[in-house]
Amino acid sequence: MNHGKTYGNKLFSICSTTVDNLWKTARKRAGCPDLRIHDLRHEAISRLADAGLSLGALASMSGHKTSQMLLRYINAKESDIREKLALIA
Repeated sequence: MNHGKTYGNKLFSICSTTVDNLWKTARKRAGCPDLRIHDLRHEAISRLADAGLSLGALASMSGHKTSQMLLRYINAKESDIREKLALIA
């Protein structure tokens, strides 16, 4: 069901140059001129892993096809590992 205009094969009518300029402005205002969208994905996956989501749930949300690629995003802290091991000991 389509309730709005269509723009050829595009979902939105905004051009990539506009998106790039808006992203640059947002990074500058946030004081993070080198921030990449990929960095936000990495941070989100790491936080969700810290919150205890399973690898399956994380892979489903992130779209990673292999556990090996997904594990590159998860930054396990030594203190968290020790705490979890203490629970099963």
